[in-house]
Amino acid sequence: MSSEDGFFEISVDRRHGLANIRHQGKISLSNLNESVRQLAGSPDFTRVTRGLTDLREARGALTSDEIRSHVRVVMGCLPHDRELRWAIIAQTNLAYGLSRVFDILLETGNARIDLQVFRDAYDAMVWLDLTENRNVSCRKARRPNAMQASMDHPDLGVYAGDRPDIDRISLSEKPPVHP
Repeated sequence: MSSEDGFFEISVDRRHGLANIRHQGKISLSNLNESVRQLAGSPDFTRVTRGLTDLREARGALTSDEIRSHVRVVMGCLPHDRELRWAIIAQTNLAYGLSRVFDILLETGNARIDLQVFRDAYDAMVWLDLTENRNVSCRKARRPNAMQASMDHPDLGVYAGDRPDIDRISLSEKPPVHP
C-alpha cells in the first residue's frame, strides 16, 4: 500500500449494538465497498442496530457512478430482519455533499436504513441515542458533554473547535484539565 492509499477500520460494540467504520487517507470505491462487505460478513453484525461511518480523516471524492455502485453494494449487504439507524460524520463540504447524495440514493431505493449525515460527532452520537441530549442547541454547553459522553465510546473522536489549544481529543483519553 502506498502512502496515497486510504484504509479503513471496523469495530463492533456488541453491548450497544453499534458498528463503527472509520476511513482514513484517500477514499476509494473499493475501500468503501470492502468495509461494508467485511462488516456485513462479521458474525457480530447480527447484533448491530446502529452504526457510524467516520469520514473526518478521509480525503478525495467519488464520481456519481461510483456512489450509485456503492449504494448497490450497501443495499445487498443490509439485513432483512431489522432496520438500521446509521450516521455518517463528514466535516468537509465535499464529503458532506457526497454523503447526502448517497443518503438520497439509498432513500429512493427503499433501503431498510435510517441514515443521517452530520458534521459533528456529538450530534451523531445524540441522534444514535448514545448519549443524553442536553443543550444541543447551545454549542458551548455541548462541548463538555461531548467529551464526557465520548469516554464511553472510545472508537469515536470529537474535535474541540472551541478550544484553540486542542486540535483533536481522543475519546479514549480524558480531556486535559485547565486551571
